[in-house]
Amino acid sequence: PVGKKLFDRTTCMTTGLFQEYSSSCHIDGRLVVIPAPELHLAYLCVHLSLQHHLASLNWLYDIRQFAAVSPSFDWNLFVRLARMCRIERAVWLSIHAARTNLDAPIPPVVEQELRPLGRNWVATNWFASQLDAGNIIARVHHYRQRCLPGKVSRMFSEVLLIDRSGDRWRCIAWWLAPDPMFFRTSYRVRGTWRIALCYLLHPLMILAMTTAVCMLTIKYALERSRHTGIRRWQWKN
Repeated sequence: PVGKKLFDRTTCMTTGLFQEYSSSCHIDGRLVVIPAPELHLAYLCVHLSLQHHLASLNWLYDIRQFAAVSPSFDWNLFVRLARMCRIERAVWLSIHAARTNLDAPIPPVVEQELRPLGRNWVATNWFASQLDAGNIIARVHHYRQRCLPGKVSRMFSEVLLIDRSGDRWRCIAWWLAPDPMFFRTSYRVRGTWRIALCYLLHPLMILAMTTAVCMLTIKYALERSRHTGIRRWQWKN
C-alpha cells in the first residue's frame, strides 16, 4: 500500500495488515472499513515522511490532531506496528517533527523507542534539514520529479528511511544495477533497444545522481552548521 519502489521492497506493511487491524461500520447504508487508529496514524506518518518529506503543514497538523483527540490511543500497539512493519525511521521522523514544531501530545517515551540508532552523518544532515520549521513552511523538500535533482532527492530520501542497514545497501545496489523493470516503471521506457540504450547511458546517470546527492548533502551540512548554538525559530500552534 505504500507504493514506493525502494521502500516497498523492505517493509512488511501489507494490505493484509490493514484487513487485520480494521473495523467496519455503516455510513449512509454503505459498509465502510476503517483502519485501527494506531495503524491509521502509522500510515499518516509514513506518508508524510516518504511522500512529502515533511514539507506539508497540513499533514503535520493532522498528526498533531490525531494524537490530541484520541484519549484511548494505544501507543504500545503503535510502536509494535512500526517495528513489525519495519517503518520505525519513517514514523519517528514524522512524530518528531510534530512534537518539535507543533507541540503534538505524543509521549516522549514513544519517540525515544522509535528513534533510529546509529544514524550516519549523511542521514543526520538530511533529516535535520527536513525537520527545520522554516524549510517545512517553505516546502523546501517538496522535490519535483520532472528534474533530475528532484528525482534523485526523492529516491535518496526514500533510501534513508529504510530501517535496516543491510536493506538500505541492497536497495542502493539495485539502484546502481537495476533490472529492466526499473527503466519501464521509472522512465516509462518501452522496447528492447530503448532499454539497451538506457543501460549504455546508465553510468552517466549514476555519476549525475552521485554528484547531486553529494552537493545536497554538503548544502544540508552547511545549513545545519549555521544553526549550531543558535536558538532556531519554530512555528507552533
